[in-house]
Amino acid sequence: MENNRMTICMDIGNSRAKCACFDEKGTIVRRDIFPTDGEGRALLSEGVTNFCGGETRVAASCVVKDILPLFEKGGAFEDAFLVTEDVKLPFRINYEKKMLGTDRIAAAAGAMFLVPGADIVVVDAGTALTFGVVLSGGVFDGGLITAGPSTAIGALAKEAPALGSVPFGAADGLVAHNTADALGNGFYHG
Repeated sequence: MENNRMTICMDIGNSRAKCACFDEKGTIVRRDIFPTDGEGRALLSEGVTNFCGGETRVAASCVVKDILPLFEKGGAFEDAFLVTEDVKLPFRINYEKKMLGTDRIAAAAGAMFLVPGADIVVVDAGTALTFGVVLSGGVFDGGLITAGPSTAIGALAKEAPALGSVPFGAADGLVAHNTADALGNGFYHG
């Protein structure tokens, strides 16, 4: 039946493709994450195709240029709605369009839908930690980008191996009394 159709949304980032299947009420009925770095790219098409099943209502943002052919004519998802900087949006972009990731565009549009008429800071914590400023007047006004938590933890562990590596998360109390807790609190509260 038409009213039982699902909609698949994909956010294809530098390290992972996040996929969610929504029912007609907007409830997530299933989700999965696929790697997009290294060998994961070869498996991405198959994994996402299996996730989507026969569903044709697919919307995606993709920041990985060599994955974009999946959305072109003859690609696995040629019928998908692909967010681009040229898509009609509910806001004006005050940012160099060709440099703005489509994941940030999609997140800003979603935030405006969820919190209409408000000034919003949209935060996405992935490989990069991004902050987007959406003004109540309908303007994406720019933002900030820095290393995401796992990227920062990995870089510090590589550059300062004597410190070791820690999982992302805070220890009890803000002031730590050992290196592992100091690193954990630094990444979490920093």
